[in-house]
Amino acid sequence: MDTQRLYNEATELYGRARALLDNPKGLSADDSVTYDKIMAEFDVKIANAQRIERDRAAVATMAEIQAPQQRLGIGGSASGSEVEARQLQLVRQWFKGGALTAAERKDLSAGVDAQGGYLVAPAVLANGIIKFVDDEVFLRRLATVIPMDVGTELIAPTWDTDPADADWLTEVASVTTDTAMRTGLRTLRPTRLSKEVKISRTLVNQSRVNIEQWVQARLAYKFGVTEEKAFLTGTGASGQPLGVFTASAQGIPTSRDTTASATTSFTADNLLDTKHALKAAYWSRPATRWVLHRDTVARIRKLKDGNGNYLWSPGLGPGGGITQGLPPTIADVPYVVSEYAPNTYTTGQYVAIIGDFSYYYIAETGRYELQVLAELYASTDQIGYIGRTYLDGQPVLAEAFQRLKLA
Repeated sequence: MDTQRLYNEATELYGRARALLDNPKGLSADDSVTYDKIMAEFDVKIANAQRIERDRAAVATMAEIQAPQQRLGIGGSASGSEVEARQLQLVRQWFKGGALTAAERKDLSAGVDAQGGYLVAPAVLANGIIKFVDDEVFLRRLATVIPMDVGTELIAPTWDTDPADADWLTEVASVTTDTAMRTGLRTLRPTRLSKEVKISRTLVNQSRVNIEQWVQARLAYKFGVTEEKAFLTGTGASGQPLGVFTASAQGIPTSRDTTASATTSFTADNLLDTKHALKAAYWSRPATRWVLHRDTVARIRKLKDGNGNYLWSPGLGPGGGITQGLPPTIADVPYVVSEYAPNTYTTGQYVAIIGDFSYYYIAETGRYELQVLAELYASTDQIGYIGRTYLDGQPVLAEAFQRLKLA
């Protein structure tokens, strides 16, 4: 489907919704239900258009990867080297549950177990998974990703407290020593993240199906969802990344919280207070975003002024069209919607965060271990694929973030 058509349909839906909002008598109960349905459909149209755009980018990436393979007539690789081409040829055989000789396994594997089930994915395959993951989730694209080796750790220095202001001194006065400045360290240790997908053996053996791409997409989705949850709400315990919505002295402490004026709701003033508690230097940086759940966005859309007028018009840019305003903003800062942001509206719960997400560090190996379970699911005529990678993540500069929580 054409993305412009979806954007046009979204514009039409928004016009219908605005017509309901502009009723001088306000929204009736029925109109309120209709409004919510229209805006839900609006969200779906925009999401579908963006999904198609991501898919087209992925197709273009895969075309770049596969073109050298077609020229070689076998596996191929992004660089066109015959060694990598041979590796991908073996990967295809292995993906379908086919046996490999000891020599072939040695060509592909690192840390092979007794059954020969593990291998480190060739660079082309690993890069494909990473690209899909980047398309699937937003925080990874905004964060600072640092490649590392397995078993190593990253020590990230932080500036926890600024030094006091400089002193005006007379000609012979002594310089005073600052006692306010505090620096700290954040340690990131990539730990194992693992997911399994199962695929019908019939599908695996279909000659027209690119099984490597299929497994890439499924594993990337599984990894992407897990990573996004951890980057947002991870506890930092048991090898898990530390999320931005988790209050911690090692990440973003409670001193970076703005408290709403109510226990189950927030106001437009609360959103503005949250933004303005963040230093102005961060407002317009490339990686600065609001992060909210779609339920929170719906609540923001329904905020009204003292005359009953709605405060927010999503996506309307200077040209008046919805596409010209994408991405939409809240208090002049772009926002992103995540299904894994908090959406519980009770006392003490977080409902939004604004910040420069380049100060969220992800330390990862960039290495993907894959295991084919050719026999385990034989009774259901399936093949299992287990993917493993190693990563960690946490915010490293508290002042670059500000959260909004309910009273």
